[in-house]
Amino acid sequence: MALKINRKGATSPTPFGLTPPVSPGKEFGRISGPLLSDNLLRNGVNLAFDTDVLYLNVNNKFVGFNTDTPTRTLDVFGDVYSENLIVETQADIAHFSFGGTGTLDQISNYRDENIYITPNQSTDPIIALNGIGSTAKFNFVGSELTGFADQNIVFDPTGRLVFGTGITATLVIPNEPLLASTTAENYFRATRTSWEASGLDVGSYFTNRTQFVKGTTVTSIQGPFADFGQDYYIIFTSNNPLVNFNPLDTITVTVSKTNVYVDGNITSTGNVTFDGDITLGNDPTDVITFGAEVGSDIIPIIGGAYNLGEDTTPLIWKNIYATNLVTTDFNTTTANITTLDAGNIRISGNEINNTVTTNDVNLAPSGTGSLNFNSFLSIKANTISHSDSAPLQFVSTGNGYFKFGGSTGWSVPAGTTAQRPASPDLGTIRYNTTSFTPEVYANVSNTTTVTITSITADVNIGNTTVYVDTTIGYTLGDFVSCTTPGVFATLTVITAVVPGVSITIDTPATGFLASGSNISIQRKWIPMIGTSPVLSTVEVEEIMDVWTLILG
Repeated sequence: MALKINRKGATSPTPFGLTPPVSPGKEFGRISGPLLSDNLLRNGVNLAFDTDVLYLNVNNKFVGFNTDTPTRTLDVFGDVYSENLIVETQADIAHFSFGGTGTLDQISNYRDENIYITPNQSTDPIIALNGIGSTAKFNFVGSELTGFADQNIVFDPTGRLVFGTGITATLVIPNEPLLASTTAENYFRATRTSWEASGLDVGSYFTNRTQFVKGTTVTSIQGPFADFGQDYYIIFTSNNPLVNFNPLDTITVTVSKTNVYVDGNITSTGNVTFDGDITLGNDPTDVITFGAEVGSDIIPIIGGAYNLGEDTTPLIWKNIYATNLVTTDFNTTTANITTLDAGNIRISGNEINNTVTTNDVNLAPSGTGSLNFNSFLSIKANTISHSDSAPLQFVSTGNGYFKFGGSTGWSVPAGTTAQRPASPDLGTIRYNTTSFTPEVYANVSNTTTVTITSITADVNIGNTTVYVDTTIGYTLGDFVSCTTPGVFATLTVITAVVPGVSITIDTPATGFLASGSNISIQRKWIPMIGTSPVLSTVEVEEIMDVWTLILG
């Protein structure tokens, strides 16, 4: 039954132009004049018209149409036709509540339901949502949401905003125990029928949390195969399953049926969380810029498979700042590291240590290169080269000494008497190829003077040759002197020796010295005692006597 509310002054026509019948005793509409009071009082007694056609609940001031138990100011069980319906505070219609503050909400008992706006699609209508005034801000046209120039479309739900829909599919494990999968494997098998009917593909994610951790997706598919009388596929996953998949087990999955494409920029002023694989950029010319700090580890999905930068300039990182750097290979132009552990080698401060005390520390340049120290000293193969004019020094700062092991020998520099160094250090050792003896530099010119022989001819002023009875003990570079003053200039040096005959001095004699007089030498290079193919036993004994005189 419907209650039709017409415009003021309108009347409803009757069939065939007849006057409708009037029920006896219910003819208030025909009573006029003083029979009706200005204020009809019921004194707490309700009033019913035809039981429930119209019912007045006097005490609660409720009016009911088609009900004799109204619970609101106006209760209507049926249809209400109105040209204009104005609600000041709140109107509950079906499962919706329209509030006077401009809100549309679901009645509390129905808040888990979806909201559908479904106009007649046969004419492809527009659902327009207006902003301030009457200007439409965006429209729904068919399956499209369209906005207007310079107008933002803002989605601001209190719950979730979901794009796309999903379907649920069930996979069945083949009925063969040998095809079961364990938690130690990142794959499982599904029957061919259940897989092909599921609609799954790479990227589909699993929603059954008792069998898979959150975010587990399908990474690849192999098959179909036909073993043991079973048709099946092998599905590889991003995580190992939480349970063993035995024959005829089932797996519940959700397949995303809709992708979201954005042709432009995405801006978020809050946090963004992605559940699944993320691909940033699809072209080498795309650029990813981090304007904030990274608050987690950066871990590759496969160890040792990806690079940080490229091994070509300019696609290399400039600086890497880290407290600890752990890597398999380390290749950089410049590194500023407090402590570096590389294999079993630790470089810290000014020390290079071996972290395994029983292992050697090997410095081994590859190819034909050398190991260079401070650009003056280099080691190549078994040769140590020194390119500076200053001496190469091995200095012991403690009480120890230098010891050369082995049983073969130690080779020292060799050269003629004329090739002796101009300014040797005390203790310099060399092999004299002129006298065929090893010698050491003592420079005793300021210590002991040794009388070594007598002259066999007079020495006159201006002579540079001195004839002696023996030349044993004389050597180039020795100083010559005598007890007679003024014969030899200070620091007169022997420049040549004629064995058994004479010596030559660098400065001519400045005085006279008679034959038979003795001359002395001050030794710089002292022969080292030993056997020699050119010295007799007597000559060796004489050399030993010279050492005795020199050393006191």
